Amino acid sequence: MDSSFLSKPPAQWNEDESYQIAKHRVQHLRVVNDTAERGVKLFEDYNAMLTRDEEEKQFLLQVVEANRKAVPSEATKKLVTGAL
Repeated sequence: MDSSFLSKPPAQWNEDESYQIAKHRVQHLRVVNDTAERGVKLFEDYNAMLTRDEEEKQFLLQVVEANRKAVPSEATKKLVTGAL
């Protein structure tokens, strides 16, 4: 993406061709939360193999949630240590 329009005042951006092209590309991006979608798919696949009993599924979800709270993720560790 050509970012040359950034050197101009924002009031003039709409008249700049590189801005128009960049704007069009950004507006047509498909936004996906890949991490969340993969997590849901992984759980669904594992859950389908593990049990069909709803009570057991709910227990499994509670165990996963408790584990997430007990074991901080890499992002959480960075936030705590100020590494971000």
